[in-house]
Amino acid sequence: MAGNSKKPKVSIVIPARNEEKHITECISSVKRQTTSFPYEILVIDNASIDSTAKIAESLGTKVVFEKRKGLSFARQKGLDCAKGEFIVYIDADTRLPEDWISYMIGYLEEHPRLVGASCSFHFYDGKPMDGVGVFFFKQIVIPIASLLVRTFKRTDIIFGWAFVVRANALRKAGGINKKFIFYGEDTGIAYRLRSQGRVKFLKNKYALISARRYQQKGIKKFSIIFDWTIFVLMLLGMHKEAEQISKAYLFSKK
Repeated sequence: MAGNSKKPKVSIVIPARNEEKHITECISSVKRQTTSFPYEILVIDNASIDSTAKIAESLGTKVVFEKRKGLSFARQKGLDCAKGEFIVYIDADTRLPEDWISYMIGYLEEHPRLVGASCSFHFYDGKPMDGVGVFFFKQIVIPIASLLVRTFKRTDIIFGWAFVVRANALRKAGGINKKFIFYGEDTGIAYRLRSQGRVKFLKNKYALISARRYQQKGIKKFSIIFDWTIFVLMLLGMHKEAEQISKAYLFSKK
């Protein structure tokens, strides 16, 4: 494990809002990385009212506070504070396999035209029936999305559970599109990065993610109405419409 460094090559940014039940395992999975790349860990506390920040600090990580509620604001705060050449964004309930950082950063270094990359997933807490939704997502949604990307000659897909970007490329692209408060912000990142280079979805690499949102919302709302609709609208260049869908989801939670 490389640990923290005064001059990190990689900044691991973990946006977190009320994630006291998951943040320990997330940070621990980062600290178990076998990478030789020096890195820093930044937990972006997004207006939590639980012990997220206290737990993160007790584990020796730097905590940065972002009072504006919304994943896009937290991601931007991470971009503002990151010192690394590469930024790894991971959700607070994501767990990384031990070789994840070495593989993903190494892949971008081997492909200098790439400015970002994301990966597939496995549930670490899924129920047997969740496998149906996973099969649908991996075998139907992702291939269709990839076909559409190639057809429209667009950039590839970014999935928000775990991805890496070149920090300067994202800054030059205008940073995070904060009109996507929660859903669709990863698609917004992919499309902004188009001005700087290519992004790539690495289907043979994966991160371990929680099935909790899938179980709460179900495949219809979670994967089709919001993520899929936003993706298609962005693909067609209908950015304002995509932003409206993202806002509709935010208001539906209130």
